[in-house]
Amino acid sequence: MTPYPLRPYQCTAEVLNERAGLTISPGTLQRTVRVVAARPEAPVTAIRDALVAAPVAHADETSRRVNGNLYRLHVLSTNRLTACCPHPKRGAEALDAFGLLSQFVGILGHHHRSLRMPKLKQKVPGCFRSNTGVEDLAIIRSYLSTLRKQSGDMFNSLVLIFQVRPPMPQLE
Repeated sequence: MTPYPLRPYQCTAEVLNERAGLTISPGTLQRTVRVVAARPEAPVTAIRDALVAAPVAHADETSRRVNGNLYRLHVLSTNRLTACCPHPKRGAEALDAFGLLSQFVGILGHHHRSLRMPKLKQKVPGCFRSNTGVEDLAIIRSYLSTLRKQSGDMFNSLVLIFQVRPPMPQLE
């Protein structure tokens, strides 16, 4: 619930308590996000590989502060796939660091809509206090955004992630 709707941990803990009667600490939620970010490695790698092979993709970036330093969240996407990559640099250098732009041979456009949700997170006090936090956000956002574009069952997908069986999105 935290990375996708982009709610701070304390607020998410309160909502879970209020709506589901679950008493959970913000620290437990933070550890849970770390677990979730570590498990869809194969699907996120496959998403990035499919984006590199796409005939047309859109790229954009937005800046934010991470632990007091300026960072950018880069997005490479199609209408069915999304890859988010945090990096301190702008433009091609950052996407090259993730192996996305140097291998891309299709038509690349500039895109703004995909960055609105991550930009909201920046404005919430206490967010992105570490590089790990923004990296976790990028992994989870890449995966869930792709599943959402493909009308995937978000709840079931999260359950399967905890069972170490994250569903593979359609890559074509």
